[in-house]
Amino acid sequence: MDVNNLEDRIDVLYFATSDFVERAPFAEISVEKSEPDQSGTFTIEFGGGELTTRQRTEANHTFSDMIGRLANLKDALKNSCTSSGLMKQTVEDCINNCPELCLIIDINNAEKHGYPLERKERSGRSPKIDNIRKELAVPLLPGRFSNLLTDGVVGLEADVVDGNHKFIMDVRDLIEGATSAWEDFCVRHFPSKSQAILEKREQLDKRSVWEAEMASKREEVDLLVADDRAWIPISASEIHHHMFLRAKDSATSQVLATGKMRKTVEENSESATIPIFDVTIGENFELSKSEKVWEVLTTQTEEQLGLIHNYYWDLFNPPAFAR
Repeated sequence: MDVNNLEDRIDVLYFATSDFVERAPFAEISVEKSEPDQSGTFTIEFGGGELTTRQRTEANHTFSDMIGRLANLKDALKNSCTSSGLMKQTVEDCINNCPELCLIIDINNAEKHGYPLERKERSGRSPKIDNIRKELAVPLLPGRFSNLLTDGVVGLEADVVDGNHKFIMDVRDLIEGATSAWEDFCVRHFPSKSQAILEKREQLDKRSVWEAEMASKREEVDLLVADDRAWIPISASEIHHHMFLRAKDSATSQVLATGKMRKTVEENSESATIPIFDVTIGENFELSKSEKVWEVLTTQTEEQLGLIHNYYWDLFNPPAFAR
């Protein structure tokens, strides 16, 4: 990497922070599910737990790397100011007007010179990273709460606290706020070197529009699918291709699958399975006809079924900018 090249520095910064900010893929989710109790409910444990010594070391390295890269961008920007005829104070003003950047500079200086700092602090709050932990993290897409078990991860998070151990903000908000401030500065003063920033923001704008459209569709789908009154019982022998079905366990009434029947099965065969594409988790199932309570969605016009199918298809096959 050319340390004097602002565009290279921005690319490396994005590489260091993007996964953490967007999804925090720290560990695969580990699920333990209890058996249903008499009320038909069950408990799920997500396997967060305490960090191991190695995980804590890796977490400290991750935070140190991100904070160091954000703090050290200050000098690269000052060098760019000099070559572009701008005052270096412009960079200092940007930092002083951004609470997140002030915290970043203080935390980075404390790592280099010791805590608490003897020199004057930017924030005046003696900030430090504390309470490093695992948290359940899922993609923030409308409707994806129903796909928690397949999309969830145990993510990395921590607190920023002051010298009195008072909470200031999450590390995630710290990283996002500081990154955004540097982005604004670069776009304003060095537009020719900000292509990566502009491309990233264009993708985020597209994602926001897509998520708003999906949220609107979700409201329509909920009216059709989420209302129990829209479902009526149906016998296994009456089920046929393209029906929108819901299967429940006959003993517990627990919903096993909700979706569209994929193909025709042998008529009047109690031993046959029902092939269903479960729209709530995006997976195919083969469910035995027996020992199930089958229900069919009553609002089954072609237009309504198309709306439901397209919504869930888009949800599980999002465009690249929405992943």
